[in-house]
Amino acid sequence: MHSDRSLRILVAEDNEFNMEVVKTMLTQMGHSVECAWNGSEAIEKLFGLNGAPLEHPNPHPTPNPHPEPDPGPGPDQASRSRSR
Repeated sequence: MHSDRSLRILVAEDNEFNMEVVKTMLTQMGHSVECAWNGSEAIEKLFGLNGAPLEHPNPHPTPNPHPEPDPGPGPDQASRSRSR
């Protein structure tokens, strides 16, 4: 059975077998599934450690055509590598 509407679903389950069954069923129904091993992990995934709601990324992001360049090692790392 495939749903007409795709949902983003967070599943909290501490049994690995049950988690895989639920994840497989929901995915086959066309939903996007994220898993958490317990309620605490689920709350962290929803709200983060500071309790503020997280901005959830687009499940279908487009690649960034202009990624930020890697700045390389910082001054502390560069001086340590020269002293070895």
